[in-house]
Amino acid sequence: MENEFTYIGDFSITTNNQYELQAEELEDSIVINVTGRIDGISAQEFHDKVNQEIQDLDHHIVMDFKKLSYINSAGLRSILFIAKELRKKSKMFILCSLPDPVMQVIKTSGFDKIIDICETRSAAMAKIAG
Repeated sequence: MENEFTYIGDFSITTNNQYELQAEELEDSIVINVTGRIDGISAQEFHDKVNQEIQDLDHHIVMDFKKLSYINSAGLRSILFIAKELRKKSKMFILCSLPDPVMQVIKTSGFDKIIDICETRSAAMAKIAG
């Protein structure tokens, strides 16, 4: 299946056979809803699409993983690169609403020690607000 791009304001929805990204702007933040799987097959494309969309933005980023069913080490690597790029811009990067299996992968890898994680989207937005 080829990618389909639908633009909402200045941000797009990206769909492929592994994942879907939907983004919405809330105040000075972009919330990216991630649905599906981020694995060895889709991780590089996931990273490229997110990085392409956020590179010229001056926003904090919240990734809502509520509908993410699976992530592996390749997906974690993509998340780490995105977080590093945002840190260079002095912007916050927060993961939220992680399903239990995804949270287990994050904790096992130690990513919960290096990336901000909030239980809910509203908690992530409150953290950004200070």
